[in-house]
Amino acid sequence: MEIKRIIKKNPLVLFGLSYCPYCHKAKKILAPYKPVVKDIDLDKNANGTRKALKKISGMKTFPQIFLKGRLLGGYEETSRKMQTRKVKKSLESLKPSASFF
Repeated sequence: MEIKRIIKKNPLVLFGLSYCPYCHKAKKILAPYKPVVKDIDLDKNANGTRKALKKISGMKTFPQIFLKGRLLGGYEETSRKMQTRKVKKSLESLKPSASFF
């Protein structure tokens, strides 16, 4: 798995673990962006993938959330940042716009 490519290619990426309660909380707060969120479960991936991710993010805990190629942080940090104007604007730009027929 090429971590850098995934982060660069996808506007919103969540790296998590299925058994992690904070990962479940992060998925809930990112639910409005579901069609855009690239949710990557690292349960089955070898430690090599986790080590590569740690080199990029500097974090060893999960979840790790990236927005437009930049680390937002884990659940708590992302939750706080989602309240800021800059991050709100970036996230809103990811929502699919409603079209009327």
